[in-house]
Amino acid sequence: MRYAVFLLLLINVRQTLAEDNVALDGLVTLLQQVDDPTFQLDLLKGMHDALRGRRDVTMPKMWSETYARLSQSPNTEVREKSLLIALIFHDPQAIESLKHIAGDEKLPVEQRQRAIQSLVESGSSGLAPFLQELTTDTAIRGAAMRALAAFSDAKTPVLLLSLYPTLNDAEKQDALHTLSSRPGYARALLAAIRESKVAARDVHSFTARQIDAFGDEELSRQLYEAWGEVRQTSADAQRLIAEYQQKLTPQVLAKANLANGRVLFNRTCAKCHTLYGEGGKIGPDITGGNRHNLYYILENILDPSASVAKQYQMTKIALEDGRILSGLVQTQPNGTIAIQTPTEQVIVPAAEILEQAISDKSMMPDGQLTTMTAEEVRDLIGYLQTRSQVDLP
Repeated sequence: MRYAVFLLLLINVRQTLAEDNVALDGLVTLLQQVDDPTFQLDLLKGMHDALRGRRDVTMPKMWSETYARLSQSPNTEVREKSLLIALIFHDPQAIESLKHIAGDEKLPVEQRQRAIQSLVESGSSGLAPFLQELTTDTAIRGAAMRALAAFSDAKTPVLLLSLYPTLNDAEKQDALHTLSSRPGYARALLAAIRESKVAARDVHSFTARQIDAFGDEELSRQLYEAWGEVRQTSADAQRLIAEYQQKLTPQVLAKANLANGRVLFNRTCAKCHTLYGEGGKIGPDITGGNRHNLYYILENILDPSASVAKQYQMTKIALEDGRILSGLVQTQPNGTIAIQTPTEQVIVPAAEILEQAISDKSMMPDGQLTTMTAEEVRDLIGYLQTRSQVDLP
């Protein structure tokens, strides 16, 4: 009977905490009374989901005693999740503990990445120098570079651009995501493109649209000069589609290196799309799409904004701290907004949003094929037209 009552409480944890901070005292008391690590973990997960991203949570009365007990749990997940909640409660020891976890090369990468994300979501100040140091660690470099977008620091664009030649493809996109998040960072990026320190072909139209979204005429002019025109029309896309249709004949596609096509798909598409059960869930699963039709594939790649389903419309969010975020938005029940960008999910308090506007553009970048060689285009399209999965090289 006792656990049946606990279970009913657990089911309503998220809604309860979203509506009433006072309920936290009761939940913390409950954590004190329960000895089962599995139940403790379920309750902690519910609390964390409900409170994640909030910065106005007062530490419950019995938290110090409860956390001291949970931090000694034999269950690793209980210890970690209670630490993340301690950070939300502004426990001063939690920040140092999470910084230690983030910097500990002996710990699992996923745990270190969660520590970085939690530090950023807590709104803790003065983290930029710490995150800059973490970019020397290749295991978590991407997470550190993404996190730096949350902080305005003149050293960040200098550091990221100095690292840029040494980064792999995924890390370059993480760096570009941060370099396009603030006007000052974007100016440094555009200067690097003009000076050929960053290849213009590395910059997707999504990144370019994000820079243009600042509404800064001088910045948009520099973008046009360094990268090109942001507002590609459907007529332009149709001309490109016709050109590729002529080039990608059945004879050309028959020579496609399908294994390399899968590598290209993993590099450019898999973060958002699922194919043959592998890939991301941001965009639609394309396994059952009309992929044997060349025009269908080309239109979706070169002109993704021609027809955008409502759930995939991009939203632009301007924050009080000067950042611009673009992506797919989900309103949370606890007064926060979750926005899925091409590189990560960012959670911010709704109170810190200055402007929020839905775009008619797809989150998928326009004209991705234009940054590839003829052989790469052939291989990717050939792979996308396969009827079954192929082996990696």
